[in-house]
This record gives sequence, C-alpha cells and structure tokens, in this order.
Amino acid sequence: AGSYILCNACGDPLSKVDISSHRYKKGIHCPLCFDNITEEKIQKVTERQKQIELAKLRGEVHIGE
Repeated sequence: AGSYILCNACGDPLSKVDISSHRYKKGIHCPLCFDNITEEKIQKVTERQKQIELAKLRGEVHIGE
C-alpha cells in the first residue's frame, strides 16, 4: 500500500505535496487537472463528492468507494 490517493476528476495519483497545493480541492480537482477541467466536469464531481460526504454522515459506504 502506498501513500498516494487518486483524483476523482482525472484519476491521476496524488502525493502529499499535490494534496497540499492550493489547486487541490478534495473530490473536485487536483494540481494536474486544475487548468483542464471543464465546468460540466466540476459540476459532476462536486455532486459526487457531496453524495460521498452524505453517505459518510449516515455511516454508509458510498457506492463509488
């Protein structure tokens, strides 16, 4: 097991340095896709992140996790 996580928008692996960037927003975009992500994609991944957080609050596992 490594210390990388995957960006929900582009799927690229992210290091701790990437995650600490001001261009990283959990579940929305990362420094690698920040300049290339469309508004439509941002809306989709924002809704997905919202659903993940709601499932977590209910004590459930989100279907995509």
